[in-house]
Amino acid sequence: MHTIYSLSGIGAMSTFINVYNWPIFSKNYASPIPHLLRSNVPPTGQELALVGEAVNNAKKIKAALERRINHSNINKPLFLSNYREKRAKRRLQVLDDFITAHEARISPCGIMRLPPELLSIIFKLVTQGKSGDATGSTIVKMLLGYAFDLSHVCRLWRDVAVSIPHLWQEIPVLDISKAVWLNKRYLQCFEEVLRRGKDLPLIVMFQTYFNPIRTRGNSRHPAVKILVKHSERWRCLDIKVSDPRSIMPYLRPIKGKLSSLEFLNLHFNLNGHRSRTDNLPDCSIFEVAPNLRRVDLQDVSFHIALPTDGPFDLRFDGNPVPSIVGNTSLLSLNSSSIVSLTLSFADGSGHTLSPVLLPCLLSLKVNFRISPSAWFLDNITGSPHVQDLELSTQLDEDLTFSAYGFIQRSQTRSLKTLSISQPLPPHGLLYILDYSPNLIQLDVPLPNSACILALCRTEPSGHPPLVPCLKSIKFAIAQVIQPPMIELLQGLAEVRYEYLNELNRQPGHHNQATIPPTGLDTLSISCPNKDLQRITHCALNGWEPPQILSPEFEEAAARLKEIMDVLAYRRRCGKKLENFTPARLQQIESDLHIVYGYDGLTASDLKACIEKAVRQIEEEREAFNFRYLAAQILAKWGRMIPHAYGAGRWSMSGWFWVHYGYPLTDADDERAYLVASIQAMLDSMRL
Repeated sequence: MHTIYSLSGIGAMSTFINVYNWPIFSKNYASPIPHLLRSNVPPTGQELALVGEAVNNAKKIKAALERRINHSNINKPLFLSNYREKRAKRRLQVLDDFITAHEARISPCGIMRLPPELLSIIFKLVTQGKSGDATGSTIVKMLLGYAFDLSHVCRLWRDVAVSIPHLWQEIPVLDISKAVWLNKRYLQCFEEVLRRGKDLPLIVMFQTYFNPIRTRGNSRHPAVKILVKHSERWRCLDIKVSDPRSIMPYLRPIKGKLSSLEFLNLHFNLNGHRSRTDNLPDCSIFEVAPNLRRVDLQDVSFHIALPTDGPFDLRFDGNPVPSIVGNTSLLSLNSSSIVSLTLSFADGSGHTLSPVLLPCLLSLKVNFRISPSAWFLDNITGSPHVQDLELSTQLDEDLTFSAYGFIQRSQTRSLKTLSISQPLPPHGLLYILDYSPNLIQLDVPLPNSACILALCRTEPSGHPPLVPCLKSIKFAIAQVIQPPMIELLQGLAEVRYEYLNELNRQPGHHNQATIPPTGLDTLSISCPNKDLQRITHCALNGWEPPQILSPEFEEAAARLKEIMDVLAYRRRCGKKLENFTPARLQQIESDLHIVYGYDGLTASDLKACIEKAVRQIEEEREAFNFRYLAAQILAKWGRMIPHAYGAGRWSMSGWFWVHYGYPLTDADDERAYLVASIQAMLDSMRL
């Protein structure tokens, strides 16, 4: 047993204290519990006694040393030279470190004194949304992740962790082609995780890649069998495999045992291998799933039966043309259950589809890509309560006529969102607008002048304009807008944004007229590139078209733009770049003189060329010594800058948009709603 000898004879010691002769500073002296200082194992009773005795002796030595130093400092100041003073302080520091380390090891820390109830709350917060780590050092840790760490600290933490089912709710993706899922130890841990999770819902994901050799014998795959036993707990089933035969036949035992299933995703990457589904019978294992709310199918070419007694969101993706043709009964049998239908085609050929009625449909989104739309859209009839219609195609086809036929057959008067993406202008859009008085959002290619004129028309008092509830318009363009259409868009902005919004703000307007609250929040133009965005921006603001600049001026402007990029990079990185070379500085000054001496600029040139670059040069205090020249340029352009900034309400934003008004973000919408609610409350109080 290691102890620290007492200092019974300290009074007889010489003035110079030879601390190296004390046991605590001896090279042979060691901690009585070195193994505990390198682990988190709780000390035993005997170890606690050893540490207590060692700490007490160390404190006695420390106190004696401090008294002797103080006594020597008073009586014999020469004793404490600078060297000896520093050496004595180092010895005291050694004693302090020894005492602190050993007291901390035998004293329970704050986290160890927490009650199990508080520990369980902390554990849930730490592991929330985190599953096993695929890079874990061991097979078990790879499976358990944070739950493994928390349950291997001490017995108390293990008991608390095991008693919290939420820690064991997240399970990793089951890749049945990997050998780790055949490891006996791994499977034992997997079963234990499922047992500790009790009855909490599970997110189950199967994944593999087509390999006839490695996937052979999956009917006896132990991991699949283990999960099938817990099918009542499945909330989400996500299957992403290349060959349906590697997993679907072995899920038959789950039929009728999917009481918790809410989301189903079947994704088969067949890559043209249709023979992989030839031997698959009709799949009816999902027919009984009372809580199913969303179904995503990709490359599902075999028949699949779904529940018929509950509303859900049905989505086809990938190459769903054979999926729909092979599952025509899926649409008809589940017609009363489908609330949202999302399709994305990849096949270019047309097919025959029997007419289908979807009486509960609220949302229809179809991306036809290179498939004709008529074979499908002309045979679908929705409910009168359809609110969202989103169609897109890559063909030179006008989808507005098929869309109008669908809306008219469905007798839909509740449409709120209409989005059509196509290369051609939407010539049939006006028919849809006449039939959709409750439309709120419109996202289409730029229509013809007749449609814009109809949107600009204001009726006499008491009669609402066309689509009076319209709040957002987004037009997509692919080429330069001609001047007559520019004037129509300017008029549309003035009428739908300025006039109607001002009309709504007039006192008593809503009480004296039958016109509902009208007026746009945003009117936006989407451009395919920045050049077209700039041209459209200048034209809509009424600015003069860019003049033909001299080659010398264009080269100077290009070089100044490069300087702007360099300055922006330096500020973005938060560090100082090397100073410009004298030659570069001379070039910048020369370019500024060229800009200053040029008299052919317009407001459009000012916005499109180098106004921002000149402003940055003027504001730069470290890189340049000719900021005065930039200031002279801006002073010369003084009468033009206000015109460039204030003449129009049209503004540019990222992703090549041109906006009239100010587009609202989600936060702005929420804030506007709160302000409106407060204003309504104040108005009611005044009454």
